[in-house]
Amino acid sequence: MSKKATPAAEVIEPAKGASPHVRTGEIEVLSDRAAFGEADAALADFLGLDLTVAPDVRAERAVVAYNSATRSLVEAGLLLASLKRDVSQEQFLQLLAERGMHKQRAYSLMNGAALAARLPEDQRDQVLSLGKSKVLALGNASPEVVDQMLEDGDIDISTLSVRDLRARLRDLEAEIADTQAQRDAAEAEATGLKKKLAKTPVEREDAVPVAVADLRAEFVANTGKVDLALKSVEAIGPELAMMIGGPAHDWVDGTVRLAVSGLTALRLQIDGVLRKYVGLLPDGDRPEPVPSSYLTQQELAECADAWKVLAQTHTYEQDLRAHQREQERPRGRGRPTNAPKAPGKA
Repeated sequence: MSKKATPAAEVIEPAKGASPHVRTGEIEVLSDRAAFGEADAALADFLGLDLTVAPDVRAERAVVAYNSATRSLVEAGLLLASLKRDVSQEQFLQLLAERGMHKQRAYSLMNGAALAARLPEDQRDQVLSLGKSKVLALGNASPEVVDQMLEDGDIDISTLSVRDLRARLRDLEAEIADTQAQRDAAEAEATGLKKKLAKTPVEREDAVPVAVADLRAEFVANTGKVDLALKSVEAIGPELAMMIGGPAHDWVDGTVRLAVSGLTALRLQIDGVLRKYVGLLPDGDRPEPVPSSYLTQQELAECADAWKVLAQTHTYEQDLRAHQREQERPRGRGRPTNAPKAPGKA
């Protein structure tokens, strides 16, 4: 089948891999296997395509055909979903089997249609402009994952490969499942605490509900531990300063930077936790104390006793770490040092 020569006004620059035909001067673009030839022309006749129209017409027709493939997928899914609604499950599967369609493929197509049906018009156009494999991947994902994927301005789904899209969907599914599990656990804990508060009688002399007193004591104990830890970290600074100009001088700078990095990370964590607590207050970021903001005399006495134990435990843990480091170093002559004794032990 002879080729139609390209008019002079429509000469196209040859693509990479193109070469002029030795006899006619026409340009033929070679594929990896064979030149575009008679078999392709026969296929075009079979499909009713005119391959001699202008390049921009052919490009537009290619895009329309590509988008139509996805729309056909959605149409098939919608037809199958309506069929499944109108017949029994047994009849539905029989109709699929008679037409050689696997049940899994049918449900995948219906998922794609369900996805398109629930999306607003702008997002529906976005999804229908994607390839079939991507639409099927999105259709098999949960609605929460799809919404997050479509609303993520940092990710262009059209530029992702199908494999990367599926991997991203799996990651999002795992993240959402983890978040949901944490939320469920927190809600269950909150529900249990409410029930405990409702059932717990007032048994304390200061009239503070037992469950509340437990939480307040735990909060004071943990903030006390943080305070002890910060004071210990602060005490390391002067020791580092004394090393400046000494044999370990070259290591001081890096160690100080290590400390700054660690403290900065802790500050960010504290800021995040603080924001959560402030968010629970009705007056927002300008909290004012109320009478119950202060510990009762009974709580002060309890915290004082707990504080003594915390301080002793903190010192013991410091001494124990120092002892373990000492044990790991080469020892000279003499008796080995004894390990520190835990608080309360003789």
